[in-house]
Amino acid sequence: MLLPRGPPEPIPTTTTTTSKPTTTETTPTTPKTTQRTATTPTTTSKTTTSSVASPTATRTATLPEVGYLSPSGLADLVKVATSMTYQWTSDAEVWRYSYEVLGEETVEGVGTWKVKVQFTNEETQDFTVWISQIDGAVKQAEVGGSTVTGEMAGYMEGTLGVLMVPFVAFGGYGWAWQEYWRVPSDIGIVTYQGSETESLGPTSLTVEKFRFDPNPLYEAAKDTKYVEWGFAKLDDLGIATHWKVENKKGEVLIFDLVSVTLAPSVLSG
Repeated sequence: MLLPRGPPEPIPTTTTTTSKPTTTETTPTTPKTTQRTATTPTTTSKTTTSSVASPTATRTATLPEVGYLSPSGLADLVKVATSMTYQWTSDAEVWRYSYEVLGEETVEGVGTWKVKVQFTNEETQDFTVWISQIDGAVKQAEVGGSTVTGEMAGYMEGTLGVLMVPFVAFGGYGWAWQEYWRVPSDIGIVTYQGSETESLGPTSLTVEKFRFDPNPLYEAAKDTKYVEWGFAKLDDLGIATHWKVENKKGEVLIFDLVSVTLAPSVLSG
């Protein structure tokens, strides 16, 4: 069975910038799942709605003081978005991950979502999985023309975890709005760069943008030049749309949400 290569390993000299500046913890607590609501997008244009804030304004500007909810499993994921594509880009390679819900089928008496998944790096790997609507378990998988069920199909669940990245690895952190916003000056400065409406495939989202410039004396980020990131917030659902880190050697690692189709239940509230 072919497995994806990614996501890529972070650039060694910048690995400290994607976690809380004052701690080594990087795994968010799994939040409880609730009904998510959103406003139906009304535009696909890219329009800046606020200007870049100065470092001084960064300390005093008002932002939402709420955490994010995020999907806690594959069943939650397909309830939030029926298709999604994102990619990692380094100086040397591009890794792309995507999925699309094709429909609903019954497998071994259990209702499932039939989902097409594709991972692309040096080669493209396509497979189809049937995800239980009850507990999110993979009931069946089709890889390379072979169909597997039971324990063998269950092995796919770990592989499919990479599809959660836009909702969990970045957007799932409540500190995206809170602790990161209050970075002390001896660590660096976080600047709020305003909001912008971005077209992500069939969906338009308002994205809040930030930039972190480390204090030159902060040892943990001594090799980091800057970090930029963007989040879209739909009611209490957070989606990471962009993340970029550059080190002082000029090496860059970028995450981009390319396209997302929000599920009807999210758009209808």
